[in-house]
Amino acid sequence: MNVGKHLEINSHAFCSWVPVLAVSLSAVLPGIALSQNALAGVYTIVTIPLSPGNDATGINAPREIVGNYADPDDHGRGYSLRGGSATTINYPGASETAVFGTNSFGDIVGYYDPSDGSTHGFLLRSGVYSTIDYPGATTTLVYGINDTGDIVGYYRVGAGPRHGFLLTRGTFTTLDFPGATDTRAHGINSNGDIVGRYTSDGIIHGFLLDRGTFASIHYPGSVYTQATGINPRGEIVGGYLDADGHDHGFLLDHDHFMSIDYPSAFGTRV
Repeated sequence: MNVGKHLEINSHAFCSWVPVLAVSLSAVLPGIALSQNALAGVYTIVTIPLSPGNDATGINAPREIVGNYADPDDHGRGYSLRGGSATTINYPGASETAVFGTNSFGDIVGYYDPSDGSTHGFLLRSGVYSTIDYPGATTTLVYGINDTGDIVGYYRVGAGPRHGFLLTRGTFTTLDFPGATDTRAHGINSNGDIVGRYTSDGIIHGFLLDRGTFASIHYPGSVYTQATGINPRGEIVGGYLDADGHDHGFLLDHDHFMSIDYPSAFGTRV
């Protein structure tokens, strides 16, 4: 899965950075002239009793939200918010834990750092933690899981380049955008479509991997663009950094970009 064509998806619009936003996912089909506008809707601030500050990184069909916060000792911890009740997620014995994805069955993925400075991915299923390490890698980070249990993320060997990966039924597949020096997979839907980011010539772009074919996603004029999630309809969400250093979110629904900017926020990340 490291071959494919490079289709530039151009656009125009986006968002900013606020601690926690629940947003529906949306996406892309390459090769069409794109239009854009602001996304209308109601924003909901997500707060948890575990910490005065937190972020939200994922939401599933039953509307369970996952994210991260810092405990009183400033250690990173994950959380799951379901029905107004928040539960801390901390890999046993880890000094830091971060959560990034969940599926409709409540399976949760992320990564953790033990005290030795290494980084490992994990799956939390039915209360049981499982470590995920790409074979031979010194760093493995997990970002997404779909309803069939397929998992995506990225790995690194020493100080070498980062490579995306897909883990399906115990088998790892490396994902490298053609010509990229860095590839990271962030999300996967039930159809097996994968989104993420890659670096080429020092510029960060988003990507869509659909049935073995890569398509590039880049917001015109942005410093960088990345795709972070995709739903079963193929709608994609992500973000970009503008020339003034402000973060913006976006929703890409086939040929149409819509910006996601929390009102009055300095920046929004989706």
